[in-house]
Amino acid sequence: MATSLRSRTLALLAAMGAALAVPATAHAAPTGSSAGLPALTLPVITSIELPPVSIPGGSLRPITVVARPAMRTLQYPPPPPAVEFSVPNLMPHDTWLESRYLRVTWQNLRSGKDGAVNLRYWRKGGPKYPGMGSSYPETLPTAAVAATGAGPIIARVEVLWQTYGSKTLIPGVIALDLPA
Repeated sequence: MATSLRSRTLALLAAMGAALAVPATAHAAPTGSSAGLPALTLPVITSIELPPVSIPGGSLRPITVVARPAMRTLQYPPPPPAVEFSVPNLMPHDTWLESRYLRVTWQNLRSGKDGAVNLRYWRKGGPKYPGMGSSYPETLPTAAVAATGAGPIIARVEVLWQTYGSKTLIPGVIALDLPA
């Protein structure tokens, strides 16, 4: 039941993404870097901060995640097509951000394969509260590759708090097509 609801939700998000933006066809060529490959952005809007605190950007701040075809190496057999998700503009460190991270969920509409990657969207370092150790979000990377396989891919990004769950007002949604 949960899988069926998830599939229907992702299909609805794909339709919304198609209505809001023209789906891009991304071609991954074997190169030394993925920087030259076409990229799509997933803007996400955070929720209202209560009580108001001095978080960089304040309430309703946009955070951008970039999705592009991952670099494919020249090897035999070739690696499966994949998507690289990254956060290009990291927010300055703030102790209020140490418990927050991004979750990018994706689904391949052709194969039904799905998954998620978690990303940190703020810089490490800076002062900590006394006695506070490392948090889970602090261990996360700012870029990750998801082995999605070839086909139409939809992705959704949301802001999560380690203790409170989702704190997203408007999730980001994209659709792209990876060739085999």
